[in-house]
Amino acid sequence: MFDSLSNLTPQEFEKLVFALQPPAGIVPGLVAPQGDRVAALLNWAESSTGRGLDKVRRLLGQLDRLLSPLKAYPSNLPRSGAVNFVGRETNLDNLHTQLHQPDRIAITALRGMGGIGKTELALQYAQHHRDQGTYPGGICWLQARDQDVASQIVRFAETVGMSTPEGELADQVAYVWTHWPLTPSAMLVIYDDVAEFANIQPYLPPDTEQFRVLLTTRQRFSGINSLEIDVLSLDAALDLMRSIGGLDRINAQLTEAAALCARLGHLPLALELVSRYLELDEDLTILEVQAELDEMRTYAYALLKDESAATMTAKLGVAEAFELSLQRLNEASQTLLTLLSLFAATPIDWQWVQTCLGDVPTPILRQQRNKLLQNSLLQRVGTETYQLHPLIQEFLRVRFATLDGTAPLQQSYCKELLTKLVKLKLRTTSCD
Repeated sequence: MFDSLSNLTPQEFEKLVFALQPPAGIVPGLVAPQGDRVAALLNWAESSTGRGLDKVRRLLGQLDRLLSPLKAYPSNLPRSGAVNFVGRETNLDNLHTQLHQPDRIAITALRGMGGIGKTELALQYAQHHRDQGTYPGGICWLQARDQDVASQIVRFAETVGMSTPEGELADQVAYVWTHWPLTPSAMLVIYDDVAEFANIQPYLPPDTEQFRVLLTTRQRFSGINSLEIDVLSLDAALDLMRSIGGLDRINAQLTEAAALCARLGHLPLALELVSRYLELDEDLTILEVQAELDEMRTYAYALLKDESAATMTAKLGVAEAFELSLQRLNEASQTLLTLLSLFAATPIDWQWVQTCLGDVPTPILRQQRNKLLQNSLLQRVGTETYQLHPLIQEFLRVRFATLDGTAPLQQSYCKELLTKLVKLKLRTTSCD
């Protein structure tokens, strides 16, 4: 019987496991070798608490008539607005591996700046593994930002015919997870756009092998495994533009398109918005889009979310996405961010920042810097070296340009720059 079970496809074997319903944790997940899963199932079946080998043999003979987990499990995934999902194959593989690490708590956070494509990546992963039957216990998608997570979980339970007892929502959620009707089959729970981990923590499923939990967030949460999401490569960025703006049209302006990708910092949200903007106006050239961006920066029409982009997964324009992150900062961190926006769009030596803000104690300045890193507004690119995404830099320069409080920062920045130039001139003269 071992050989017969070992020769089943993963989907066929999952149907058998689903029919036998062993307790959670008995049969390893789909990432385990098939032989290990078969051995675990058979050991359980012939144990005192198992269903018996005769039952396994009988169900094996009825495999074609068994209820497929692929048809049985529920999912409430939103519709993806991606025309062509590009450049994230490695991220998808790494995400699946991290979610199924046997020696770690099965919570993974997809983390990155606003507009980087965290929600779309999570959605593409969930859709793929829904179709593959990886999570026969179901896939539950929960909107975490400014939404009632507990009520969403209870409503999801109703889709499989569950009724929860009267009482507090937290108790109803706990009942859902502990009495899930498709236990012990693997289940994926996704909390999208988490701003505060404490807001979802009471509603997490139990830490068992059955549940895999995925968060998308801009934050860095201590003790949670994170998968950092970066901008697209140039090739992937151009492919994204071609998929929306048209293959021939983009290829005919390839040099300009590559420059536009660089201008947008290869940020997926910006690339998609600009490509849809081009799609709406067949006479618009990429150079004209560049000119609009030069004039209006991140508030350009090309970077705004409007009704014509209603099918997009993202719900915000570029400036709106950055504004959400900015709102989480206190005044001191915003002041630091404003100073950083004055630097050139290149890696910043932190010693310059400390000199410009010499009246701020180093520990306090470090704490403010960590706040920017935690909110994905600043990136560490080397030892004591940091960089802003070019679109964040543009957004900040426009956002704070008219504020009176920026004048002292500009003066401090110019003073330090002048000091550096004078030292460089003296050093050059000395060498001559």
